[in-house]
Amino acid sequence: MTKTILAIHITGGIAALLSMFIPLVARKGGRTHRRTGWVFVAGMTVVSITSMMLAAERFMAVPWPGARTSAVFLGYLGIFTGGGVSAGVRVLRFKQRTDVHRQLWDVTLAASIPLLGLALGIYGIAIGAPLLVAFALVGIFGGSGQLAYWLHRPGHRMHWWFAHMDLMLGSCIAATTAFVVNNWGRLGLGPSGDSLVIWLAPTAVGVPTLIIWTRHYRKQFDAIDTRKVTRGAVAAATIALLAAAAYRVDAQGLPRSRQITFSDRIAPILYTNCVSCHRPGEAAPFSLISFAEVRARGRLIAQVTKSRYMPPWHAAPGFGDFKDERRLSDAEIDDIAAWVEEGMPQGDLTRLPPLPQLASGWHLGEPDLILEMPAAFALPVTGPDMFRNFVLPTGLSEDKWVRAIEIRPSARKVVHHALFAYDVSNGSRKLDGADGRPGYAGTMAPIGLGIGGSPNVGGLGGWAVGAPAFIMPDGYAMKLPTGSDFILQTHFHLSGKPETEKTRVGLYFADKPPERRLADVPMPPLFGFGAGLSIPAGVSDYTLNDSLTLPVDVTAYALYVHAHYIAKEIKGTATLPDGTSKPLIRIRDWDFNWQDPYIYETPVLLPAGTRLDVRFVYDNSPRNPKNPSVPPRPVTWGEETFDEMASFTLLVVPVREDDRAALGRLNGERQRLSIQRGIADGTLKRMQTRRQQAPQ
Repeated sequence: MTKTILAIHITGGIAALLSMFIPLVARKGGRTHRRTGWVFVAGMTVVSITSMMLAAERFMAVPWPGARTSAVFLGYLGIFTGGGVSAGVRVLRFKQRTDVHRQLWDVTLAASIPLLGLALGIYGIAIGAPLLVAFALVGIFGGSGQLAYWLHRPGHRMHWWFAHMDLMLGSCIAATTAFVVNNWGRLGLGPSGDSLVIWLAPTAVGVPTLIIWTRHYRKQFDAIDTRKVTRGAVAAATIALLAAAAYRVDAQGLPRSRQITFSDRIAPILYTNCVSCHRPGEAAPFSLISFAEVRARGRLIAQVTKSRYMPPWHAAPGFGDFKDERRLSDAEIDDIAAWVEEGMPQGDLTRLPPLPQLASGWHLGEPDLILEMPAAFALPVTGPDMFRNFVLPTGLSEDKWVRAIEIRPSARKVVHHALFAYDVSNGSRKLDGADGRPGYAGTMAPIGLGIGGSPNVGGLGGWAVGAPAFIMPDGYAMKLPTGSDFILQTHFHLSGKPETEKTRVGLYFADKPPERRLADVPMPPLFGFGAGLSIPAGVSDYTLNDSLTLPVDVTAYALYVHAHYIAKEIKGTATLPDGTSKPLIRIRDWDFNWQDPYIYETPVLLPAGTRLDVRFVYDNSPRNPKNPSVPPRPVTWGEETFDEMASFTLLVVPVREDDRAALGRLNGERQRLSIQRGIADGTLKRMQTRRQQAPQ
């Protein structure tokens, strides 16, 4: 609806702009003068009405203060401009009057302008917007002048001529100013309307022209009060400024074009939220550092930020507060859109903020220890997904405590995810290269899930596409023993062309061992193995639920969620013993390509007896653009990319260390039951069959 009204608004403005000069030069009162004059009046009337419609729609649809302020101002401008054009026509109808004019329409419209101006001024004072107050005074002045014209006897027989010319030329200046200010940059004539010269140029030309023209006709008719001429010129000038400023009032009532430039506003937004990836040498497909780079993709940036596709952050507001959120505010998104619409002005480059200090190649800075696969692994062109374990010797001469792990795959497109572990038994070394290729065959189960593994093997977390790194909450770390090997278990999804992978791993160490250790609370256990995950083709709202009751008091520090392509929504909620509901996270639009760790800004205390509920919703319909299968096919639990999983893992610390064993027993029992169900429903047998058929 808004786009349609805006299109009509623009069409009316163009019609007025193209027709307004002809009546100025045509013979006054002639056919050309009258016909083109009516085109101008019709165009300005459309602009006035659509301004009020756009204002009403914006005011009701968008509750944030900036939109409402500009909506109020835009609506007032529509009335002000419409009243001026209407009066310019009506004075011709009543040009023979010799007494006070009391026609209800004319007097009411003229009186409404100063009254609404008074209301606008009060509103401007209430919200601290001095520009609104100033324009309210302009409205009071202009409307009072119109009202005085109707309520006083004409002072000269040609009163209608000068009133008509003042009002119509004022509207011409308004239309010209609005066009120039809003399209200067789009026409490639220079920066957009951020220059006061551009704002005032039509007025600077139009008002003297109006004065000269008025004096010319004054001599022809006879003496006319020059104060009235001056008053009309001032009114024309203020109408022009009102028309231009209508497009540029923000939450503080200040002209947008004086604020939003690349240097002052856009660069700080991008440098804070985007350039960690959008810079040379990183995964993003293009850089967003220089003005030229950003301007070239300005409309794309406005589109993806408005839809919140970028920056990628999928946790919904109001469902947990997390560190390092990449969520733009409504004001930032609005500023980007306004900057693009204004022609993307560059601004003063001396005010450009410095680039953030980003380490080359590593998001977290230079690692304490860098490991690399000893040899590259060549992948087949096609086939089912592959799992491969690679052994990376650490050479550690003492125990270390790992607070973060960042990996840099060389063939990013084929790496689905990776799990990390250590092995101090040399068992992995014995398997490494046994089939003549780097690493050895494996699945996610032995290391990632801890099923039947050796006590000399321990998990170190994992990474999935879209996550910058695996990061532990502040103050916590994982033990990496002396002389251990780092095991990198990689899940490959083949791309259809030859690929070679040689991953680098960056390890970041803590200065000292943590005082407490984190514990996992996985829901459902084993990434959903045994949860009965079976999604029919065509179903758009398949739901998988899991719940548990905490046996002990815990403090939650972070969580990790995982699913594949057709997951749509993930939600976690805690219901405390007193019945209070505490949201843990909600992802309304899951994206497989962006799987971030979510670390709470403030740890969440969950008392014993708290019920945890998680819900996964899947969309296996043809309407899901992320569905990799066309037409949709039935999807079950599995390790491959086009299968599905469900994992919500809460990282907690028992309030009392003695309660750690109780939490371990809960997880162990839930895992045992999941394995039993996975055997009973055929999931395990299906996995074993696939592994036997999979390339090694």
